[in-house]
Amino acid sequence: MLVNSMHDILRAGRNVWCERPVAACGLLVDGDDYYRAIYQAAQGAKRYIVLAGWQFDSDACLLRGEEAKRATLPVALLKYLDALCAKNEALHIYILAWDFHVVFSLERQWMQELRFKWLTSDRLQFRFDSSHVEGGSHHQKFVVIDGELSFLGGLDLCDHRWDDRRHCDPNPLRVSRGEPHKPFHDVQPTRWVARWVPSWLGCSTAAGKHLEAKHSTCPQAARPSRTSCRRAQCRSPRHASP
Repeated sequence: MLVNSMHDILRAGRNVWCERPVAACGLLVDGDDYYRAIYQAAQGAKRYIVLAGWQFDSDACLLRGEEAKRATLPVALLKYLDALCAKNEALHIYILAWDFHVVFSLERQWMQELRFKWLTSDRLQFRFDSSHVEGGSHHQKFVVIDGELSFLGGLDLCDHRWDDRRHCDPNPLRVSRGEPHKPFHDVQPTRWVARWVPSWLGCSTAAGKHLEAKHSTCPQAARPSRTSCRRAQCRSPRHASP
């Protein structure tokens, strides 16, 4: 039996938590497009940026090659976010990363709390998330800007994730910490939403007061490709099985 429409699939209370209005949506393929979109979109942030991920690296480069040479702001993730705080005194940035297991320690950047919390603006807040069941992890990867523009998918802002659509091997631009890495492929949907307030993140009261949607402008690199779409949200109990 063929499904006639999305209404036959998405049903609040049965297989989704709720639906929220979406003005437009699109799909960013691979890190080259996604990192560029984040770089452009974050510069338009007026009040806040929320970032959550399985992994972050302070030196992950958002732009490469000639684009990086022409950039007027730093292109490394942490220096870029800190520069945005310096430019806009009203901007708050919240970063939530998985408090990773010891088996991943050799793959991760050391002393991240020192790098993200103590060497940056007071308005850039970084936390490790360990609120998951045994054997689980914080695996959500998203960025939300001013409660209106969101990116949610499979790409972290970290080393070894950047690649372009060609996936050439070798590629002189596909470098992490000075060393080439293997081709990598993933996608990151972008949504232009009317309101996005991540209360389920368990943000502090101090953070929560900033998480209200305001009108902003969508950057060219994140321009949605569809204007007629639906968005459903799912969530699990806090200590449910993975």
